[in-house]
Amino acid sequence: MRQREKDQIRNRNIFLDTAEKLFAIKGYHNTSIGEIAAEAGFSKGALYNYFSGKEELLLGIFENKLEVFDLEEMTYRQDERSLRELLLEVVDRVFAFAIEHANFFLLFERSRLQVEEEFTSKMKPKIRSVLMMFGRQTAQIIEPHRNELRDDIPIEEISRAFSGMVTSAIIEQVIHFCEMSIEKGTDDFPPIQKPERARIIVNIFLDGALKQN
Repeated sequence: MRQREKDQIRNRNIFLDTAEKLFAIKGYHNTSIGEIAAEAGFSKGALYNYFSGKEELLLGIFENKLEVFDLEEMTYRQDERSLRELLLEVVDRVFAFAIEHANFFLLFERSRLQVEEEFTSKMKPKIRSVLMMFGRQTAQIIEPHRNELRDDIPIEEISRAFSGMVTSAIIEQVIHFCEMSIEKGTDDFPPIQKPERARIIVNIFLDGALKQN
């Protein structure tokens, strides 16, 4: 790859990373192209060489991040651990992933209310595929323990319920800590407390999913 092509890829990623950060903290509509360019260390003209405007930036952020999610599909080894221990590992790992991509999760939640329906319709299939991937992973972990779970609920519904609980908890906590960081005037996210939150989610889930003795 030529140096010019490398520089173009690097600059494009700088614009995307900067836009992701500002959109997440300030909101899509409250962030201008000029602010993104200045924060990235470029002129507005340079930014327009790569993107036609904010919507194309937002689309690029989502496409790049969802590709990362597809590539980082998590695998879990089945061993002698209990279902509770396996699910604790799932929540811990997903929370760690959310911390690494905290700006994106916040941006995802806020942008649903801030952008045009035409944009969200473009991203829905990609987002749905990632959520389905998480659901499949959960089902693979739960399936060997099917005899421990209630017979009146399909395994797919049980997996979907667990995935939904984890996703909702991540979004809520990322938003909470982002608001805390804004109040303190810093762009840094405080550390998310994973272990206790993981135990709460798993305990609530299993209270409803396990067979009652």
